[in-house]
Amino acid sequence: MSPYTFPFIISTWIIVALAGVTGILPPQPPALSVPALSLDLFSAISMGFSQVMFQASILTGIIFIAAILANSRTNALYALIGSLVGTLFALALSFPPSLINIGIFGYNGVLCGAAFAGEKKNAALYALASIMLSVITLFGFQSSGIPALTAPFVFSTWLVLMLGKKL
Repeated sequence: MSPYTFPFIISTWIIVALAGVTGILPPQPPALSVPALSLDLFSAISMGFSQVMFQASILTGIIFIAAILANSRTNALYALIGSLVGTLFALALSFPPSLINIGIFGYNGVLCGAAFAGEKKNAALYALASIMLSVITLFGFQSSGIPALTAPFVFSTWLVLMLGKKL
């Protein structure tokens, strides 16, 4: 099974933990300054892409979508569906629009979608399952105070792949 970004996640968690213990970093990230009252779907989807590139920019998201599209229409479609489904699923679960609009629930969906993009049997079903699992997993990380990074993508993709092999 592919490690995806798991080495990045583990090393970052170690660095963040050490920085927290030494007092270099505050224990909790700062709260969002401007709470949104409603969903901005365009912002949420494009920022889902930009968050993958460690950016919070609609323009970066659009450029990233275009770059994926230039490489593969299938990957672009699955990634776009990933951001859209992650966004809408978070909305359906009544997560705060302020978090949804900045792409926080879409970026793991982008990665899940791209991981399952292809002509393989059940690829769309696996992608949708991992995208929805990533939203729930991200919420769990946020509730615990642990930086999620791309762990929701990795864990949900691994789980779906393991269940797929069993079925």
